Amino acid sequence: MLLALLTGCASWRPTTIGLGQVIEQEQPQQVRVTLADGTRLIVRQPFILGDALAGNTEDCRLSTGGGRAECRDGTTPIALLQDVRGTEVRRTNALATAALFLVVLPTVYILVQFLTECEPRESCS
Repeated sequence: MLLALLTGCASWRPTTIGLGQVIEQEQPQQVRVTLADGTRLIVRQPFILGDALAGNTEDCRLSTGGGRAECRDGTTPIALLQDVRGTEVRRTNALATAALFLVVLPTVYILVQFLTECEPRESCS
């Protein structure tokens, strides 16, 4: 439940710097890119391979083996940096997360207290 709370206040935010700089400076676990044709990809463990973006996608694991990245099915789902039209990274809204904790945790505590005070045969009204 706590994990859901922590990730619940995270959202994709556009970056103000280029993809290469984002990966180099922030070293994000994942990025979401929009390609020139409108395709959106979430790339996990992204890295730059020459003039292309590589990493793990939903259906393909890319690697630098032999200086080439390949997918299990033999395709090469690497986006050239020049084809990337937008880059987003996941950011956590600290204020929203704190507010969620301040509301949800006391509510759960009160509910647990209420339920544990009742005898099994006794009505809790």
